[in-house]
Amino acid sequence: MFYDAMTVWYFATFIMVVLAGVILFSWLFMREEPALGWWGAALVLVILGLGGLIGRGTLPDFVSIELANAVVLLAAAVAWTGFRAFERRLPVWFAIIGVPLAWIALCQLPLFHSSVFNRTILLSVMMALVMGCAVHELWRGRAERMIARTAAIAVIVGHMCLVLLRPLIVGDVGDNTSRTGMLLRDPYLAWYTHEWLAFLMIMSFTVVALVRERRELSLQHASMIDELTGLLNRRGFMARSVQVCHPGGMVALLALDLDRFKAVNDRHGHAGGDRLLVLFADVLRATVRAGDIVARIGGEEFGVLMPDAGAEAALAGAERIRQVFRHNAHRLGMEGIDGTVSIGVACGEMPPGGFPDSVGPLMARADIALYRAKALGRNRVELFEAADSATVVPISPSGAFPRQDRRAR
Repeated sequence: MFYDAMTVWYFATFIMVVLAGVILFSWLFMREEPALGWWGAALVLVILGLGGLIGRGTLPDFVSIELANAVVLLAAAVAWTGFRAFERRLPVWFAIIGVPLAWIALCQLPLFHSSVFNRTILLSVMMALVMGCAVHELWRGRAERMIARTAAIAVIVGHMCLVLLRPLIVGDVGDNTSRTGMLLRDPYLAWYTHEWLAFLMIMSFTVVALVRERRELSLQHASMIDELTGLLNRRGFMARSVQVCHPGGMVALLALDLDRFKAVNDRHGHAGGDRLLVLFADVLRATVRAGDIVARIGGEEFGVLMPDAGAEAALAGAERIRQVFRHNAHRLGMEGIDGTVSIGVACGEMPPGGFPDSVGPLMARADIALYRAKALGRNRVELFEAADSATVVPISPSGAFPRQDRRAR
């Protein structure tokens, strides 16, 4: 069975031009993601390289063999650079330039210059090595769990295996490839050309999916972060707490409220209040344990979840926060800022249902202890006691800190 070489080439070229156009067009709307530019450029180079390969027998051998394959290798190196850019790493320029130059130089050696089979082995190995580098970049970033990342690794590894098998397929072709279009006409090579086209199509959609999934994760992350302090917001606090709290384990919750915050806003304006909130957020970051979850619940209210912590550890942590904040308040240079905070502490064991089933009652108890700290003069730490159970108020389904009357804030 024979294939019309030019028909296959025209079809493949059309598909690759469309794919390159889609990726480069996407890059215009997402310029903050340089990887799309690299991947689009790689597809353009593939088109140029295959244009030289299809002219085998018409173009000079140096153009259709050494130069055309060098451009294809350059395309692979540029695509690898795209994955480096996606992982926020800088290009390795000596590798980008060195890979195609090494191919041209090695092809001048008698071992490769006079043997199609040896050149095929060399090209397959070099191509597989470059693609292996791309897989390595994706694997290094596996901590960022993405479905598209796993798909990209699987597709590239599968294509690498077929690239390495190519010398076995073309072993008997010999110098017949010198005939015009034989690279696409030979039935043993036609499947390889089609596989390359399928690979480029799948990878084009996969890399766009990578960028899209990254953007969605970034938006999801941003929706869980308080813009002013950089801490988790209420939504992020709930989501993160579910991940770290396990049924049967001890957990402590700190409800923190800055004292007389309204007076700070009245005296120094909202800019002064914002500075105080940012300072307190910095104090929390520097003071809590590595595994604790810190959030700005709303306004001047903050929360700290301490997994695997009992009453003693929670009270010690709360007292440390109170003292460090008081000590650092002078850094703001604002008159009348005492830097005091009232803290309520509640402890308990996670029920079988985990954190979502207990967050409401735990928050309510911490808030009652906080209310008592306010009533007893502020700037103190209070632990929720069993005797306070009768005063627990109903809470909203969202698990929000219950709003009690704190006139003496």
